Amino acid sequence: MTSKRENVKKTFFFPEPDKLFTEKFSVRKVFKYMAFFGPAAIVASVSVGGGETILAARTGAWSGYGLIWLILLACLTKNLFLEYGIGRYTVITGEFLGDAWARMPGPRGWFLWFILIIGWMISPFFVSAIAGACGGLMQTIFGFGDPRVWGTLFAVGAIGLGIGGSFTRLEKQQIIICGVLVLGTLIGGLISSPSLLEFLKGTFSFGCVPPYPDWVKVDPNFVGRSKPLELATLFGYIGGGMSLYVVYAHWAALHGWGMSSSPQIEEIRDYARDKGPIYLSPEKEEVRKANMHLTTIRWDIALGAFVLFFVTCAFLVAGAAVLHPRHLLPGGYVLLSHQKAIWEQLSPIMVPVYYITILAALWGTLYAIPELYARINHEFLGALFPAVRRTPYRKVFLYVGIYIGVLSVFVIWTGMKPVTMMDIAAMISTNIGIMLVSYGVIWLNASLPKEYRMGKTFSVGVFITSAILTLVSAVSVTQMWAKYIGN
Repeated sequence: MTSKRENVKKTFFFPEPDKLFTEKFSVRKVFKYMAFFGPAAIVASVSVGGGETILAARTGAWSGYGLIWLILLACLTKNLFLEYGIGRYTVITGEFLGDAWARMPGPRGWFLWFILIIGWMISPFFVSAIAGACGGLMQTIFGFGDPRVWGTLFAVGAIGLGIGGSFTRLEKQQIIICGVLVLGTLIGGLISSPSLLEFLKGTFSFGCVPPYPDWVKVDPNFVGRSKPLELATLFGYIGGGMSLYVVYAHWAALHGWGMSSSPQIEEIRDYARDKGPIYLSPEKEEVRKANMHLTTIRWDIALGAFVLFFVTCAFLVAGAAVLHPRHLLPGGYVLLSHQKAIWEQLSPIMVPVYYITILAALWGTLYAIPELYARINHEFLGALFPAVRRTPYRKVFLYVGIYIGVLSVFVIWTGMKPVTMMDIAAMISTNIGIMLVSYGVIWLNASLPKEYRMGKTFSVGVFITSAILTLVSAVSVTQMWAKYIGN
């Protein structure tokens, strides 16, 4: 029988915010805020290795500067509005998304199963596409070997080392990789002599899609490729896949941001598991403290979005300035190899620098994947099955790494082209998956007490993001069906 004391509503209060948040503006304060850059650095570096280094340069090769607006749109919708909506909920409540989404109306845990199944389906394709492209590049560098063998070595090596890593080490590594990418792409962009006027035109020409040049239409790697499918795949890959956004909230909690730093956090999470965030106080002082705590993810996400936009634009601009005039369209296992032409313009000595930069970015992506999917599986399956919650995280980490490694090697050896792998990953994870997550964010925000919900600007931004993702997902599904099944 439940006692009256157990039915009494509890209230938990926010820890006192860092005094840094109340300091007057200064250069010193800005540099301290930049120290919050962490979880979003992983999102940026992992997604850059997945799509920006490969697809952005290829897009610039056929479209010139005309699709920079699509990069801006993807960064604004996914890497600002959506990522903020996800991280915001955990910073305010201290609750993991798995426990929160398990309470969604309908059969218990149905939303978690959707995300888990999509992750299980797509992770091998995601790894295979990146490892396969690396394999082609390694064959170009050394002049021998089968790209599939090189790709297998990359996939198994990176995932194997990733299994033995830690979140702290991963975060530090990815911050360094972000720095390398920004510096490397800055050099590459400058030496390619881009047109500033064309860049500005491409940035603000929303909705304008350049036609395929005649030389692209006859390229064996591009013949018959639907333009809507190409755009949907590019949009999907900018900013990474579904799992990156979902796990962002968990990484924010690991940092102890917001309510997660409360000494009562375990009690809060146990209380919220069934009742939801009803423990948040409506007092103005608590709402004020919550908004101050949100400063951490605002800076983290803003810096991450900047890195993504800068690096992606740099690759697209380099493709537009160098590959487009030479009629070089990367495809097959040479998705990365043609890009060395960008660096050859400065000096042959710069080609090895390019190889090192690009391989570091792709290695960082592959290295992070076990951590990424293991966190989600441990959290979501733990929300569904208490026994999994009690299972040591490192054990789940090992199982996930082995699963991804074995299946990704299998996909590589099927002979499937990297572009096809990317199309599949874009349709299921980066488009449909993120679309579902955007609906989940709307529900999360609505489940908060009124005082803690997003303001109008961000609420409208999330709704627009959901609408765009729904449209892109519909395009991706119909075009994939027409290309791979309908014919």
